[in-house]
Amino acid sequence: MKRTVHSFLLIAITASYYIAAMEVPKTHLMVIPGQNGRGGQNVGKVLPYFAYNQHLMHHIETPMKNPDFGQSICQSFVNEKINWLKTNNRLHDYDRLIIHGSSQGTATAINYTAHNPKNIKALILESILLTGNSAIFHTVDNTMMPDNCDLPECSYYSLPYTAKVSFPSYSPSGEQPINNIDKLPTDLPIIIAHDTKDFQLSCKDAQALYAYLTMVKKNPNVYLFAQESLYGEHINLLKKDNIQEIFAINHILKIHNLLPIDCSEEFIDISQFQPQPQQEWLDHFNAIFKKEKNIEIIDTTIKTAAITSSAWSLYNIGKWLGIF
Repeated sequence: MKRTVHSFLLIAITASYYIAAMEVPKTHLMVIPGQNGRGGQNVGKVLPYFAYNQHLMHHIETPMKNPDFGQSICQSFVNEKINWLKTNNRLHDYDRLIIHGSSQGTATAINYTAHNPKNIKALILESILLTGNSAIFHTVDNTMMPDNCDLPECSYYSLPYTAKVSFPSYSPSGEQPINNIDKLPTDLPIIIAHDTKDFQLSCKDAQALYAYLTMVKKNPNVYLFAQESLYGEHINLLKKDNIQEIFAINHILKIHNLLPIDCSEEFIDISQFQPQPQQEWLDHFNAIFKKEKNIEIIDTTIKTAAITSSAWSLYNIGKWLGIF
């Protein structure tokens, strides 16, 4: 009888250790590319832990033919991927997630995290898309207009509606990342990387986000990697020769217990990636925020006018047909 009890206890203890080992939270990396499908192509070199543990790195598709700049369609791709991983027992509710987004993917990452903050433990945002409207304005101003000709401010309000010809699913007054910043956890580690000469997305928007998170939200875990390339690149951080930045990013994730800590690793100074935010950066954030509120008013006015006009036309047609 004693032997049976001891055997049972031994089996129970062994099983408990096995179950405990199975339930140890793992850190997964979700890679969200930009609208052109680029982004995260060198993430394995920047974050070698996930290159070695490839089962923990997941690449998420993006709507190439019908993008909406991080709004509902883009977010649905993240939901589908995560649900598929859970259904196939590759991702558990207690696991930790790091989201790396590039360009449009940064908007998707911010909006998704705002709605699903529970297991998101860090964001790596490369080439920030703070709002789709700001992105459209900056792209046109920098790639379609000569350097000595700046677009008038009113273009900020008109260009997004012109862009709907190419991006019919995009809603200028729809969900914009800037309106979801307040929903992010105030201690969430956020790594912002941006080329100061980015011709598609403004580095001022990246600085504005950094300033708002640090000055207003008082988040102590925000880092800014602002780099200047020779000609200006849209995605610049994830290169194998950015050794200092790569070491710093890995160190940041380690001090937040998202990667295994290497005791032999030399101390890395990350203070340079937490620069003193400037008031003009915060002013830029507030200016864009105000413009987005104006677009909401404009959009509501346009829709109301369209509905009123349609109703009036239907009434006149009905009257002509003798229905009324």
